[in-house]
Amino acid sequence: MIGIIGGVCIKLANSNKTVAGTGLSGKELQFYGLFILIFTSFAVVRQVSYEVGGTDAQRYIELFETVLKYPGRFADQEQLFLYLNIGVRYLTDDYHIYFLLVYGFIAFAYCYFIRTFCPKDVSYIPFLLLIWPYLKSFNTIRSSLAIAFFLIGLVMLKKKRTWLSVILIIATFFIHRMSLLYIPFLIFYRLFYKYISHINGVRIYVFFAIYMVLGYWVATWMQEFVVASQLVFSTSSDEWYLTQSLNSNLFSRWPMMFPYLLLLLSILFFSKKLPNSEVINYLKIFVFFDILMMIPSLIFNMWRANEYLYVARLVMWGVLINIFLHKFRPMTRPFLQIGIFIGFLSWLVFRVYQEYEELSIMPYVFDLF
Repeated sequence: MIGIIGGVCIKLANSNKTVAGTGLSGKELQFYGLFILIFTSFAVVRQVSYEVGGTDAQRYIELFETVLKYPGRFADQEQLFLYLNIGVRYLTDDYHIYFLLVYGFIAFAYCYFIRTFCPKDVSYIPFLLLIWPYLKSFNTIRSSLAIAFFLIGLVMLKKKRTWLSVILIIATFFIHRMSLLYIPFLIFYRLFYKYISHINGVRIYVFFAIYMVLGYWVATWMQEFVVASQLVFSTSSDEWYLTQSLNSNLFSRWPMMFPYLLLLLSILFFSKKLPNSEVINYLKIFVFFDILMMIPSLIFNMWRANEYLYVARLVMWGVLINIFLHKFRPMTRPFLQIGIFIGFLSWLVFRVYQEYEELSIMPYVFDLF
């Protein structure tokens, strides 16, 4: 229900978008504001314990409440997250206010990114899946906060505020170390953005076919080298993540791989129909880099990495579905839209069913006080 409402809010906001550079229209402000209000309230008023409300949420609450006396491991690692906690803790000792600021910022980042990179002429069905990374943030507050900074950094990149973009994207490493995998996007963007609009389907096929083989081999070799050489790990959790996928079958993680491969095939199939616009070129470079990072993230067991550009993938899906629908007669499109809606909703249900127990995100219990 929250996912569907969120998708409707995005549709009503983005379909009333003003001309670029003229500021928010009244309806944009209204519906983006409603999206942020609903999603933030959904996060703030949940019950949090060791069984519900997010597996690690209770630990984050305890860190926030005691951070002025016991900064824990964040005194040596990911200090920006520590300082953010300290700053809020000086203002209040109520973790609900802390949640209000953190989850409100994450929801704002979603809206800011969509407002910047989503064309008007898209299908809004994929946006019901915005609830999924947000729901996972109940458990992964720190990485979700880093992702919010990353998304805003990408917006600054498009607005030509290069140094601010670089600062925001690099800062994500000091919120969550896993961001190290996505900081190289700055180099990828610098090298390939000018050529992205000229890459045709054949070149994309060849490039990704070669990369899938070489990327897997290189990532596996690096993993085995680090483990065999007994390099010092930053923490025991680093060692656990890096060694967890040793000798495991990569295809056993098909639920994470399937959306990437399906999106890549869809882009290749509709590549000639994609508009040659600035926004589409940005979306293409976001999605291509995200697909390139899929194999390393699976090899290194960085299962949260697929959330960094999750919103960008949803926007691209919206563009592709709209192109697909326009290949059919207007009378046929509503039936196709119903089928696509059921498909995306089923995928959401499947992902929640698959991970709710591990993430402790169900049952959802209302508990403001």
